Amino acid sequence: MGTKDFGGLGEDLAVRLMESQGMEILERNLHIGKMGELDIVAMDGETLVFCEVKCKHENQELGGFQAINYAKQQQVKRLARAYLVSFEGEFRYCRFDAVEVVVDSEGRTEPVVNQLKDAWR
Repeated sequence: MGTKDFGGLGEDLAVRLMESQGMEILERNLHIGKMGELDIVAMDGETLVFCEVKCKHENQELGGFQAINYAKQQQVKRLARAYLVSFEGEFRYCRFDAVEVVVDSEGRTEPVVNQLKDAWR
């Protein structure tokens, strides 16, 4: 499985989890100019959610949540601000979530999906 397919699997599982919680998915893999990409943008009630997804093999030393370091958090914040500009205050609340998908390298077990709501500010 290539890196793009691997990341896509993680995002598919994250979307499935978020939808099961009643969230409405607004955007996936949204490119904002040359600034970067938002993995998932969703609505959770009245709250706009920007979700960063990391997919990893179980034998990788660095966890998915650990890969969302300060620099990555700041990049997602910049992308979120750019996204919000076009809506002129339409959204009153927003938060940043993280989803980690851990995949068995051998494919023996189902992936494990972990979620952190309001993971950073």
